[in-house]
Parts: sequence; C-alpha cells; structure tokens
Amino acid sequence: MTLAQLRVFEAVISQGGFAAAARVLGVSQPAVSAQLSALEKARGLRLVDRSTGEPTPEGAALHEITRPLFALADRAEQRLAQAERLGGEPLRIAADAPGYLMPLLARMRAAHPDLRFAVTGGNATEALAAVRSGASEIGVAAEVPEDPVLHRMVLREQELVAVVRTDHPRAGGKQFPLVELTGEPLIGREQGSVTRAALERAAADAGVPLSYAMTADTREAVVAAVASGLGVGIVAEDEMLDDPRLVMLDLIGPRIALTEYLVCRAGFEGTVAWRALMAALRA
Repeated sequence: MTLAQLRVFEAVISQGGFAAAARVLGVSQPAVSAQLSALEKARGLRLVDRSTGEPTPEGAALHEITRPLFALADRAEQRLAQAERLGGEPLRIAADAPGYLMPLLARMRAAHPDLRFAVTGGNATEALAAVRSGASEIGVAAEVPEDPVLHRMVLREQELVAVVRTDHPRAGGKQFPLVELTGEPLIGREQGSVTRAALERAAADAGVPLSYAMTADTREAVVAAVASGLGVGIVAEDEMLDDPRLVMLDLIGPRIALTEYLVCRAGFEGTVAWRALMAALRA
C-alpha cells in the first residue's frame, strides 16, 4: 500500500467516480483504475463497487480515515506554498468574472510589488473545480453552495440583463420582461454556467419557454453574437461590453440576482495571500 494509491482511492470516492478522479489528479482514467486495483489486490479487498462507483463497506470504513488524512495534507501544502511571504510562484486564481477581479489584484500588487498572478477564466463550475482540486488557490464564482472543503465570503451581488442590438424593437426602452423572451432567439451561456442555470430556473418558474439560437462558453462570445444579429443575449450586468451597436436592458418579472463569492480551500484563509486579498478588498 502506498500513499499514491490511497490518494487515488480518496479521489475516486470524493469526486464520485473514476473519470472525475482522473481529471482532479491530472492523470488518465486507466491510471486511476490501475492504482486502485493494485491497492485492492495487495489487501485482497474490494473497496469500490465498479457497477455503481460507490464504496463497499470496507471502502467506506477506509474513507473515514483517508478523508481527514488528505484534507490535512492539502492544508499543509497550501500553508507551505504561501507561508511566509508573497512572491515566488504566481498566485493562481480561477474566476468566472475576471474583469471585476482586476482592481483587487491591482491593489494587492500595489501593497506587494513582488506578487504575480496566473488568472484563468471559465464558468463558476470550472472555477470551483479548480479550487477544489488545488489547481488554483483562489476562485471567484457565483452561487457557491456551502461545502466543508471550501471557505467562501460574499464579494457582491449583481443581476442578469438582456443585451440587444440597437435595431431590436425593445432597444428604445430600459427593461425586458422575462415573459417576452418567448420566441426570441437567445444567445446563452453553456451548460455549467450559473448565469444559464439561474435564467432557466426563473423561466421554468414563470412558465416561459426558452429557445437558444446559440450557446457560448464566454461572455465575450455572447456579446459578439448579439452584435452580429444572432439574437438576444443574457449575461450578468457587469459582463456588458461598451459597444455602440448594443443596448443593455434590465431583465424583469422577476429580476434574477446572482451572488458572487471569493473562494478558497478550507485552511487557505489563514495564509498571507488570503489576508492580502482581504486587505485589498477592504481598501
């Protein structure tokens, strides 16, 4: 039995399957299967039911040990990575709204000139996955659920808006009722986007059918598609770009609000990097 095998076992159980564990660990799915099989063979036990992906009774008992073991190991790694000073390796940040993050990073760097950043974009699901896996130390994501693995704090709230071209019939107004999205060709975000999930929940509650002409994995692509005349875009209000061809309208009936959070793995909030981020936020 090796720690590497136990790490693989822990990832399979905590991530809910072999494919998800492989993504988190950054290895192939066959490699995950081989490591787990080697552990089971060495002990003569079946730890994971291959048909369901659920732990066997022996696996569940082992998971009660590996879960806190690797939680502590991850906290130790985070603590060492950012223990004494800022600088050295870039601080890795995954953000679903990078534009709003930049003033915070500018204030952090003004206070710590040696600090560097590596920022990746994506939707909220991807940002949270990066933080959970350790690929990023800090995340910015909307509608973050309570999770013992994560530490979160509210950053701000914003609402969804409709974006139309200046030649759209509603372009002269200030609002776009949700019910009037019926029949409109929509430009929406991809599955996994919190923006899309919030829109679809509100539409389902209001009995409003939605029809997507196009989906895109970035807000920039959504806005560009609207500017090209492909349909009506739905984005968070701060994602609107300054473009004379476009008009932003408040989405109403109901208004759809999103809460944006700063997120890190539990334990990272005690590091120098997180404290520097909080100081920049207070400033």
